[in-house]
Amino acid sequence: MSRKQVERSLPPLEKQFADFKGFGPDVVLRSALYDLLLRAASQLRGKRSRPFYAMREVAIHFGLALRTVAIVYYRLEQKGLIYRIRSSKTMLAGSELSPRNPVRALIGIPAFMPAMTFSISYRYMLMELGDRLRHHGFVADFIFFRHQENKDNQFINRLLQHKLDYMIWHTLDAYESELLLSLKDSGVRQILIQQTDQAGSLDIPSYMIDWNAAYRDMADEWFAKGIRTVLVPELDSSFAMRAAKSFSTILGQSGIQVHIAGKDLPELSNQLADRSPKSCAVAFLDQGRTSVICSQQPALLESIVKKYRTALCRGPIPARYFDLRPALIDIVRISPAEIAKRIANDIHTNNIPANGTIHTFRAGYQKRVNFIDAHGMTWGQCR
Repeated sequence: MSRKQVERSLPPLEKQFADFKGFGPDVVLRSALYDLLLRAASQLRGKRSRPFYAMREVAIHFGLALRTVAIVYYRLEQKGLIYRIRSSKTMLAGSELSPRNPVRALIGIPAFMPAMTFSISYRYMLMELGDRLRHHGFVADFIFFRHQENKDNQFINRLLQHKLDYMIWHTLDAYESELLLSLKDSGVRQILIQQTDQAGSLDIPSYMIDWNAAYRDMADEWFAKGIRTVLVPELDSSFAMRAAKSFSTILGQSGIQVHIAGKDLPELSNQLADRSPKSCAVAFLDQGRTSVICSQQPALLESIVKKYRTALCRGPIPARYFDLRPALIDIVRISPAEIAKRIANDIHTNNIPANGTIHTFRAGYQKRVNFIDAHGMTWGQCR
């Protein structure tokens, strides 16, 4: 069965490139073709999207390998001038949004399964991101993975089998740079959602989340209330350890000392026994460990929260025990809905650069919030 003919409104290649006399012996073919197509795309771009020249047609016209043309088209995609409709055609992106958009890309959203369980913010952001991408006509493909699985080379092959056009990563560690570079070399465009205290040096477009301003607000509030010492339960993950480093620095600048306490609530409770609630507070930075503590020893946590100023410093955690038990906490958190909305809109409007920081969201600080009310996901101070 023959493929449906694509109706094209662009001038024939022979007319559009009438002045082309061939490539010189010393030119870099990719660069030369890129310059030609870049000028053509810029000249022909209108308000509405329309079919662009097929890669095979361009390869035949210029006498180049199809692989060379594919690389040039990828660079034009990076620049936001063209986009692919899977298994169909390449489109020249319009300067205005079309009222009805076909599916333009398959967007992968890797989801770390433990974080989907213990982090309300992480789970809500990915779900909201998927919904908003689908609303704009994209296909959102959730790819679940377990602990250590993302370090395996087989994971790269698994991701490539999804035939993704785009991939959005939420918080990756520095050791996963090889994974990102392998996918980039395979032509998969990627976006990172990264914490400023975890950021690496990869040349990939990124949205940053900055917690430091909120930590300063909390430090000012606590210092004004007479708090001079903060105990942080022992940390498991490398993410939490790096977060604790910046957290300790910021509170130290406000005159508050931060100490790593016991590995569980009984040890933390013992260390708190000799400290006055007027001058000592508790801060939780490791969401995974905090979630385990809250589910295993909720009554002991409740006794600490009711006596000592306590803060969840990386967003809310599941806490069914506190649904019917009022307990006031401080919280530092982001607005997942706002972050998801911005990223989906930027993808939809082709507003993703080839690299660099796209936008920085800043977490907000709230004091004395009821534990159950802390789960509201629409609140945020993202700027």
